[in-house]
Amino acid sequence: MSGQSAGRRSSPQRADAQRNRGRLLRADLIEAVYDHRIRQLCAAAAELAEVREPATALREWLRALVAHITDSRVLADAFTAAYEGRGEAAPPQVAAWHSALFDAALPLLTTAQGAGAIRPDLTLMELMALTAAVARAGDPAHAERFLDVLLEGIIPRPASGLPAPVGREPRRPAGADGASDPPPVSPCWCRRPR
Repeated sequence: MSGQSAGRRSSPQRADAQRNRGRLLRADLIEAVYDHRIRQLCAAAAELAEVREPATALREWLRALVAHITDSRVLADAFTAAYEGRGEAAPPQVAAWHSALFDAALPLLTTAQGAGAIRPDLTLMELMALTAAVARAGDPAHAERFLDVLLEGIIPRPASGLPAPVGREPRRPAGADGASDPPPVSPCWCRRPR
């Protein structure tokens, strides 16, 4: 009988296998939580676009984005740490999340620019990079104030000499020096730089 009992028992996992399993489960849980938060932000953008005037919709969504980034610092670091050593610069989910956020932000920005409420020369990449920088700068308690300053700076001024909005995708045309949009933001713009 003892031979039959031994055959039914599973062998104990090695310590390294247990650690790896625990790390993978943790990474999966963090990914699920983060993915849910990104989906909420994207849904909020669509909802705000329907119920608010363009400038208010963009401002409220940027506030939600800053809150997400400041509230998720530890979560983002934990998620990235779980993927370190896998040979990738950043987990593939990060690119998908950023793409979803950019897709959610673009209609808000273009509509606000079309209404003349936001500078027409501001690109989506610039807006997202500046917003992420605001969220990561210093103490998270200051992020709200920093965002207020940023928002004040992207409102067009009558004497600015900027062209009127023309209903185009917000991209800065290449200048004489060939420069155009800034390089893409770091794959993990939601994380504090190390």
